[in-house]
Amino acid sequence: MEEDHINSIRQMLISCVSISGVTEDSWTEDNMKTLDQFVVDTSIPCVVVFMHRSNGLQVDYKTPLPGEVVEGLCYISRVPGAIITEETFDAAVQFDTVRGEPLQRLLQDMTCLHAPQVALSTYKKTNKDEYTKDMHWFIAGLTDDLYKKAGNTVLYIPVEALQRSAEETSKDKKLVQRLETIMIHWSDQIKELLNVQETMDTKDNCGPLQEIAFWKSLFTKLSEISKQLQKTEIQDIQKILQLAKSLYLKRFHELATEIQECSLQAESNLTFLSLLKNPCEELSQLKPRQIASKLRHIVVAIRTIWNNSPHYNSSERITGLFCQMSNEIIRLCSQSICLDGIFEGHLSSSRRVLDDCIQCCLSWKETYLHVSQLHHKYSEKAWFLDQARFLVGIDAFIMRLRNLLEVCDCQHQFARWEDGQQRDMPCFRGSTGPELTRKLQKIEASFQGRLQNLRSFGKGVLDVKNPTWSEEFNRFCTFVKDLEMMTQELISLAFRTVSTVQEGVRLLDIFSPMSTRKAIRCSMEEKSEEVYNIFSKELKLVNKLLNRMEWSSPDHVPKIVGQVMWAKALRHRLENSMEILQKCPFMPESPSRRDIFFTFGQTVQLLDEIVRKNFFDWTQNLDGQYLKKLQQPLLVRCKNAPFRVDINFDKDLSRLFSEIWYWERMKFEIPQIVSDLYQSKAEIRFLMERVLLLTRNYNRIVGMLSPDELGLFRQRVRFIDRKMEPGMTELLWLSHGASNHFINDCLLHVDKAQSLVDGYKFSNLSISNLCKKISETLLVKIDGKTVYRNLEFEDDQESHQQSRLQTLRSTHLEIIHIMTQIHSIFAKDGAE
Repeated sequence: MEEDHINSIRQMLISCVSISGVTEDSWTEDNMKTLDQFVVDTSIPCVVVFMHRSNGLQVDYKTPLPGEVVEGLCYISRVPGAIITEETFDAAVQFDTVRGEPLQRLLQDMTCLHAPQVALSTYKKTNKDEYTKDMHWFIAGLTDDLYKKAGNTVLYIPVEALQRSAEETSKDKKLVQRLETIMIHWSDQIKELLNVQETMDTKDNCGPLQEIAFWKSLFTKLSEISKQLQKTEIQDIQKILQLAKSLYLKRFHELATEIQECSLQAESNLTFLSLLKNPCEELSQLKPRQIASKLRHIVVAIRTIWNNSPHYNSSERITGLFCQMSNEIIRLCSQSICLDGIFEGHLSSSRRVLDDCIQCCLSWKETYLHVSQLHHKYSEKAWFLDQARFLVGIDAFIMRLRNLLEVCDCQHQFARWEDGQQRDMPCFRGSTGPELTRKLQKIEASFQGRLQNLRSFGKGVLDVKNPTWSEEFNRFCTFVKDLEMMTQELISLAFRTVSTVQEGVRLLDIFSPMSTRKAIRCSMEEKSEEVYNIFSKELKLVNKLLNRMEWSSPDHVPKIVGQVMWAKALRHRLENSMEILQKCPFMPESPSRRDIFFTFGQTVQLLDEIVRKNFFDWTQNLDGQYLKKLQQPLLVRCKNAPFRVDINFDKDLSRLFSEIWYWERMKFEIPQIVSDLYQSKAEIRFLMERVLLLTRNYNRIVGMLSPDELGLFRQRVRFIDRKMEPGMTELLWLSHGASNHFINDCLLHVDKAQSLVDGYKFSNLSISNLCKKISETLLVKIDGKTVYRNLEFEDDQESHQQSRLQTLRSTHLEIIHIMTQIHSIFAKDGAE
């Protein structure tokens, strides 16, 4: 078939489509190809064009699926085997547009158009009866299926039964058979509706609100059926079958009566169950921790239904109602639990929710049992309910929640999770640190892998009827025991190099999150004992030193102060370790712990006593005459070297100042008798440094001069001695101002004398160097490589001697110049 011819027919088919919203742009290339295939392929009987709400215009060879949302539908069919051309188009093609739901439109067409025409037709009776039977069966089934989707039950009424009188119709055996078939279908519909009640009773997953909704829906359906049964058309059909003495009429009447009874029962049940509507609706808005206070009211309401409802007061129904309440509590708790949060490490918040859910379930059990006891005590009606039926699910759910709490604990212990964040990876010290870190990472990686197996259950984790969770969780618990053994080995390896309390406690702190597990707690207790033993050895060592009175202090520290510093250092060291132990709640209470605490207390008392006694002895040995020791001259002549001077400061005062300085650093209160003196320490120390500078400079001058040279400088030395005389006789350490002026004046003269001595020493050195130069000057020049002739040697020697003579003269003149300068300094001195 030519392409232009196909395009022409395609346009004719498109013109047959009358669907709202369809334009030329709506036709896609795929749609065109489908139409073209329909034109050329005579085996395709029909093509359907419809507007899909999501996918737009669609062309297919079959009708849309029942669940698809279609806004308009057009079908185009061919006469079987007909070839579609422009000439045969009208004869070969049939089309129509279906607006609304296709099955609804079909039902309307069948009941309003087709069925009446069939009833009025004059076809051969045998064929008409057979066709009418099938048609009624089809329409009845179509009616039932269509309205059942909306939750309604509609009885199909055949039109042909209403066209003649009942007496006349009852004589038509074929028609009576068809009406009996319809009545059988009605009976099946009614029985199906009545059976819904039994089906609801067997459902275990619904809650009280679903139960109320069920009875409300059932009451509505039964009322609607009752209304339909009162219709004139159905009454007429019953009359026809009654005249025909149909055997099916009695059963139908029984079902009709049962419908009336069930309707009254459903209304009664709905009235009493409505007592639970508001409490349960309020319950659905609450969090698990808020539910417990509302449960008693609900249990009392159920008890009221049991005592007063005429139809809902059976043990089976009340047990079912309690089952539904258990289901509702499980559902509300399950809604509040975030499984992703649990498996992603949000442990604190997840634990709170899980604990709230467990408490909520326990409150439900306690509330039921409490009300049950009160009922037995005060009511004559026995309370015999199968409580295991509705409490076993609660118990299983509580167990499932505790399983999740165990998962949270394991994540805290083996994966370092807190509340959405992981703790920092512990840092292990020493040469074994990298190995310990690798082992810990291996434990965490294997745990994460097994945790994902649990997470793969998804919502099935909270489904108490899912048996596979228990199997997987048991495998998980077995795996965790293996991790416990690996962790115990890791703890043992880590503690091999521990030698101090601080390091031991640090490792115990690292592994403390795992100590809630019994096996690991035993290992932690063993390692805690090892830490206690380390501290016990420290205490024994300190007591041994105290018993032997073995202590040492630096040379620059006074002896009595050194003992106190030694005792306080030991005390501080022990206190550091003890403070660490006291701040460790994860370390267990044990006899060893109590023993070291007791020994520590005794040792500290002993060290404190040493400190107290030494300070007391020092205060008792203080001399109140320290101030008089400052009433002495600043300087004194050295006994073993009369030409030298020395500082005249009492050594006891120096030691006292040093001791007071250390006592103050150790926060001791200095006695008043020396405190005032110590206040002048800075001025005295400054004066001491100035006096020391003076003595050092003076003694350096004296030390630089030989006895003969000392005679040469005698007059200048005596002049300095006269200047320094007041410091040896009159000026005391208490006279700060005069003493400082004196020191400055003396230092000025000593510095001048030092300059003269330095000049004299430099001149002597210069003369010595010049003399050495003269002694090293050669008057004869002999060159072993030169051969002299005649008088050449004498001439060469004479020339050399003249140059050397000139050098000697200039050196001699320089020596005379230096000595003249020296002489000018001492020219006016005395004979010495």
